[in-house]
Amino acid sequence: MTPQWYVGRHTLDDRPSGTTPEPDQRTARQIVVAFVAFQLFGAVAAAAMLRDPWPVAPIAVLGGLISGVLFDTAMLRPWARAYGERIWLLMFFPWAARRTPARVEWALHDAYRPSRIRATARATGWPVRHVYAVCALSLIAALTAVGFLFAGVGLEASPE
Repeated sequence: MTPQWYVGRHTLDDRPSGTTPEPDQRTARQIVVAFVAFQLFGAVAAAAMLRDPWPVAPIAVLGGLISGVLFDTAMLRPWARAYGERIWLLMFFPWAARRTPARVEWALHDAYRPSRIRATARATGWPVRHVYAVCALSLIAALTAVGFLFAGVGLEASPE
C-alpha cells in the first residue's frame, strides 16, 4: 500500500520525454551570463576585502547574491516548464510541489555534468569555445581572488 504522503508524487520514470529538460536559447544565455556574473562579483568582493572593503565589497556581495539566485532560477526554468510548476516553489520547497518528481531536487546537480554543460553552451547560439573560455576565465578569476584573500596577500600587517 502506498503511503498517504506519497500519493500523487511522481518518480524518475514519469519525466515528460524521459530525459533531462534542456534549456532554450534565452534560458541558456541567462544561465551563462548569471554564472559569469556570479564568479566576477565573487572575485571583486574577494579583491575588495584585501584592501578597503567599504563600499565595494557589500555591493559586490549583493550583486553576487542576486546573480546566484538568477542562476538558480534559470537552471530550474526548464524543469518548471516541463512539469508546470513555479520556479520559486521548485527552488525553495521542491518537496512541496504537486506535480514534480523527486528528480527535480537534483536539477542543479545535473548542471555540472559535462553533457549538460555542452548542451547549455550549444543552446546559447554563441560560439561554444567562446562560452567555455569566458566561463573558465571568470571561474579562474574568482578562485584566484579568493585564494589571495585566504592567503592574506595584500593585507597590511596588524600592529602589535
